[in-house]
Amino acid sequence: CVGHSFGINSQPYIPIVELRPSNKLYFPPCTIEESVYQTVEFINKSDTPIYFNFSPDPTRTFRVYPNQGLIFGKSSQMIIVEFVPVENKAYNQTLVCHMNHQSSNQITLQAIGYCSTPSLKLQNDGKFTLDKRSLLHNESRVPMSYSIDVPEKYQNELYIEPPSGQIKPNEVLHLDCQFIPYKKKKEYRIKVPMTATEILADNQNLIGYHIPGSGNQDFPLEQRKPIELSYQFEIFGQGTDGELELNVKQIDFNIIKVNFNTKKYATLINNSNCTFYIELVLRPKSKDKDKIDHQMVSLINRSFTLDLQNGIIAANSKLDIGIMFNPIEVCEFDLVLDVIATEKNPKAPLKKIVSQKCKLEIKAKGSYPLLKIADVRNDSISVATLWENFQINQINTELGKDLNEDEQKFLKIEQLTFDQAQQLQKRLRSYDWNFGYLPSKPQVKSRKIVITIQNIGGTDLEWQFKLPSDHQIELEPWADPGEPTEEDTFEKAILEKNIFQIRPKGGVIAPKCFKDIELIYTPCNLDEQLKSKGISNESHFLRVVLQILNGKPLVFKFERNNTCSIRRKTHLSCLKLQLDYCNLLKYPIEIQNVGSSKVSYKTLVQEMDIDGEIIDSQFNVFDIQNPQGSLLPNEKQYLYCLFKPLEQKTYYFELLVEVSDMVKVIQPVKLAIQGRGYANQPKNQIQKSAIEIPRQRSHQSPIGSKVFFSLEEIDFGELLPLKSAHRMIILYNQSADRKFTFDFGVSQFTLSNNRPGLCCGDEFLIEPIQGELEPQSFIELKLTLTAASTPSVYEGECECTISWENKNQQVNTSQISQNSQAITVDKETLFLRIKKKSSLNVELVNSFKQPPPPIHNAMAHPFQQLLGQIITEFLTDSHTDQILRALDQQPITLYQPEQQPKEGEDVQVEDLTIPRDYKDYKTMFLEDEFIELTDLIMENTFFNIIQETTRRECDLLRISKTFVTPANK
Repeated sequence: CVGHSFGINSQPYIPIVELRPSNKLYFPPCTIEESVYQTVEFINKSDTPIYFNFSPDPTRTFRVYPNQGLIFGKSSQMIIVEFVPVENKAYNQTLVCHMNHQSSNQITLQAIGYCSTPSLKLQNDGKFTLDKRSLLHNESRVPMSYSIDVPEKYQNELYIEPPSGQIKPNEVLHLDCQFIPYKKKKEYRIKVPMTATEILADNQNLIGYHIPGSGNQDFPLEQRKPIELSYQFEIFGQGTDGELELNVKQIDFNIIKVNFNTKKYATLINNSNCTFYIELVLRPKSKDKDKIDHQMVSLINRSFTLDLQNGIIAANSKLDIGIMFNPIEVCEFDLVLDVIATEKNPKAPLKKIVSQKCKLEIKAKGSYPLLKIADVRNDSISVATLWENFQINQINTELGKDLNEDEQKFLKIEQLTFDQAQQLQKRLRSYDWNFGYLPSKPQVKSRKIVITIQNIGGTDLEWQFKLPSDHQIELEPWADPGEPTEEDTFEKAILEKNIFQIRPKGGVIAPKCFKDIELIYTPCNLDEQLKSKGISNESHFLRVVLQILNGKPLVFKFERNNTCSIRRKTHLSCLKLQLDYCNLLKYPIEIQNVGSSKVSYKTLVQEMDIDGEIIDSQFNVFDIQNPQGSLLPNEKQYLYCLFKPLEQKTYYFELLVEVSDMVKVIQPVKLAIQGRGYANQPKNQIQKSAIEIPRQRSHQSPIGSKVFFSLEEIDFGELLPLKSAHRMIILYNQSADRKFTFDFGVSQFTLSNNRPGLCCGDEFLIEPIQGELEPQSFIELKLTLTAASTPSVYEGECECTISWENKNQQVNTSQISQNSQAITVDKETLFLRIKKKSSLNVELVNSFKQPPPPIHNAMAHPFQQLLGQIITEFLTDSHTDQILRALDQQPITLYQPEQQPKEGEDVQVEDLTIPRDYKDYKTMFLEDEFIELTDLIMENTFFNIIQETTRRECDLLRISKTFVTPANK
């Protein structure tokens, strides 16, 4: 249809079209490559259809949708025009539309648009001085929003209004700046960032007919991100606070003892010509509000006292400020003392704004003198035994606590009467120090125990052991002391005969330093007069008070033990076993007779529930392999606990050990034992040891031993049956002029014939097992533990006997008083703690149930068998045969002649091919020579690397001097 029904030479109908709202289209400003749309309505007012066709825009800036079509009579058509600018400028383009294919019938649309990039202009490039006004001009044709972000540190000093808002195209905005400096004589140069963001039109996010393609599901409409621009203001100025200053910048009180005080001064100087009202504020240096609570503020106020809280300082004057620190508890402060002159500022978010201010940093620490027992040693008793007998863990825990009311009163015991002091001393915490058993015979050597104490606090620690005689009052010779009580007589006899001695009895220890103290127990026969009063030689004890100046006091009761001892924790909770295991789990408990007579023991096991009630069980889940026996004096034995759970649950048992002599029971001991059965392997849980025994020597002194191990506790971890684990320790001789011999072969920690083997059938080897060590030297010891097939869990001690060379000389010790003569120790014993657990699973247990395959050459070295099995499996693989055949087919030159034969000479060729059997390749590595060489290299190389490194003879970046040391056969 062309709009008429006449012939070619006939007169067509004239189209009558109206454009609404106008033939001029005004597009909103936009940026480059951004599309904006306008619509116009074509109305056909005639009765005949009209065909329209828009000519394309040669600049391709404006696009018409639809660009052609048919409008029926008395109807209309919506035309959409898209504006897509390609450069920043003003656009004015005429769009031509032809009607009914006639060039004479046309209509025009005037398209007007503006393309602009968002842009703001800052007056004077954003640089202005204080209390000035700045202009902000939007040079673009698009509206924009802005936001001014003042840095946090200047938010109370700098104010720019309005801080945010919108600015229209070509609009000029006035910004007001106000600045209130806080710091004196400081030249400010503050950089304030400003962000400007383009404001997009709302219809850019709509879906409809006026945006062609906006409803396409394959290409959904996405609004573009607005353009963001960054600007920066620079503010210059200088402030002053009236010339207030302090003569010092920091005061350090160091460490002050609790309830003691010290005072220091600072001078406040006003160099200005004006008078100030000042306020002193003490606050934490940290500005983290989470770390500042009401309790901290209260503690600061109670620990510090200021001579001046607030007042007036005259012009050109000085004022001394006294600061007293009196810690009321253990504390540490890092504070700031602010000297402030304040004024109101309505624009500030705070109620007060500091206009003049200076500060002083204060560091202080309050602490009790903190003492810790770091070690305890004896030449014949192990550290683990002494640690338990002297209750070191409980004592260290108590020493770390704050003082209670009675202990605080004890610090001022001089102000109390004698009766009040005695009653107060009885209320102090008391601990027993068991020196073990020694017979009361003159030829018996004294037992010397060396205790190492450490000052773990920050102040000098003054300590003193007070004996009962230290509290006695010296009377005049003519005065009658009266009849002493039995207790006074016994204490006097103990002190006069020096049965218990302490050397030294007191002293001062610097922070982080150690001090060795000798505790000497010398048993002897008491007088017949004391025996007649019922006081026996077997009941030596003495109460001693450890007094720490301004610290925690403790009472120790020195005593000796006369009966059998069970050397194991009272509560055992490490018995765990899988349900389908066929054997029993062994757990040894060491018992020792520390008395002077033979004793016998008998055990009784009772199963209990979780509430401690006895259960009458018909199944023998827990038993003792050797339920009864006898012990000679100073003999050690082991009670072997056998545990086999029947259910997946936790079992509770009570083990009663009755120790008796030939007549009656003299010592019943109860042990609480806990075991757990499980069906699936439980996850390994890291358990912290409750008994914190030192793993090595913490301190060396003239009165201590001169021989020690680098590590005294060896944990072999969890081992599979018949598997070995290796460790290494170093034995040191720190004596300056004496050598000694060491021997592990006399260890009592064994029930096997392979000394110094372990109990429960495990094999324990030490290389070398004995030897000699020169003065100021050391030797490396290699430890190998091979677990038995039966699972076991234990912790024991291996003894090493040290025999010193006797030169009949006295030991030069400055710590012993001049009136006492030191005795040369010829022999002593070192103890090495050994820990081990067994690990089993179902697969391993089933492998033990089936008959083992025959082993070729079963008497060979275990390493030879292992290596042979590995090589056999490797060489029998099919890939290995393919590799060997490929190598055999390659040509090999056996020799290279020095001179090539001349041309024409006859060369005699001989076939040197040697027939080979592939079985030779598989067995050549099992020859004795190869096994011995591999054994030598694999077993000793790692040990020698460590040995040469400890002796500082090996540079690991070069080839070492010694390659291999043969093993001792």
